[in-house]
Amino acid sequence: MRKKIEWNKVTWYSKTLAAIIFIILPLAAFYYGLRLGFLINSVPPQVIAINYIPKGEGLASYANPNYQFSVEYPSGWKVSESVDPYTLAAISPVGGGLPIKIFLEKNSFTSIDALKQAKDASLGTKAQYEIRHFPNFDALIYTGIPESGANFDAMFITLNKNYILGIAGPDVKTTLDVFNSFSKI
Repeated sequence: MRKKIEWNKVTWYSKTLAAIIFIILPLAAFYYGLRLGFLINSVPPQVIAINYIPKGEGLASYANPNYQFSVEYPSGWKVSESVDPYTLAAISPVGGGLPIKIFLEKNSFTSIDALKQAKDASLGTKAQYEIRHFPNFDALIYTGIPESGANFDAMFITLNKNYILGIAGPDVKTTLDVFNSFSKI
């Protein structure tokens, strides 16, 4: 005679199945979801050859041949490379203070207007903006972005079909001078 199945009885295999469904499967999905998110939304850390070119009038230059751009900054400031995986460089006053960060983001935008719409949504603020058109690139500049009790300025430039270059710093004249000195090389 066949043994009748008892559906309300707890067995070792029902405990194993419950552990897989309710513990292991969500943890695995979370882990692989994070890994996929990092692959899609981030720029991998890179070893970058940097050139520092002394300039006249108390200015120095940061040039990045990998992404083909340069900016000028006060020669009394220091440059720290690869501060974190998303930052190419941080330019900061020697005596301390908030740095100007140069960073990369993935480019998934077809135009500077599409980039502006996405940045407006992510900033969630009514910061002033300006779109500057240069002969070989367009720049989206925001001024007065409130962040952690201080105002910041940010500039976004489409480097190529894969990357957007961002430059962000405190709301001071030096940040705007760095923006204005940007050039593609």
